[in-house]
Amino acid sequence: MSFVSATWHGTIDMVRDLTIQARSNREPPSAEWLARVADAILAGAAEKEGPMPVEVRAFIAEFGGVRR
Repeated sequence: MSFVSATWHGTIDMVRDLTIQARSNREPPSAEWLARVADAILAGAAEKEGPMPVEVRAFIAEFGGVRR
């Protein structure tokens, strides 16, 4: 059985951690991978309760869409 949260709490934690990794690690996640994550968050936003939190919007604005 699979459970996916309808709240933004887990997403907020994830984007916070990914943003830290992208800015500070020696080997940050690739821009393409971050873009896929951001695009997946955006695609599933309608299934979440309430408006998209500012932290999540900022992550999508910074990392969303494949940068070439």
